[in-house]
Amino acid sequence: MNDFINIEVEYNNTEYTPGESISGKLLWNGESKKQGKKVSLHLLYCTEGKSSEKSEVIEVLEFPLEQKSAAFSFVLPDGPYSFKGKNLSLNWYLEAALPVGKVSTNYQFTLTHNGKEIILTEVKDAVSKKKINSRVRSSSE
Repeated sequence: MNDFINIEVEYNNTEYTPGESISGKLLWNGESKKQGKKVSLHLLYCTEGKSSEKSEVIEVLEFPLEQKSAAFSFVLPDGPYSFKGKNLSLNWYLEAALPVGKVSTNYQFTLTHNGKEIILTEVKDAVSKKKINSRVRSSSE
């Protein structure tokens, strides 16, 4: 049988608020000749965009490879909140990996004050830009 790993989140929910639990079941198949290998499930967030990217693992659960499935639950932290902007986004994930081969999967979800993704928009303020430009010109004269 082929190696696989799958994350099943209760109710397929993708919208959460701080303090809520994200729970479900992790299913996998993988074999190793070495005893004591573990399947890992990470709760993490990543910033992604034009600037430097960062990821931070908040919590890790591990399960014996031989087990083949496990229930999981993480209590979600107070932040940072998920957001999407033109140049930068912050996304939350559950990420699972087998200790053998290169088999992994992830489940993306939103963490905010109301569970809805925050969309950052460009602020266009012609008056402020005019004032800044006039200050620059006058200081160099």
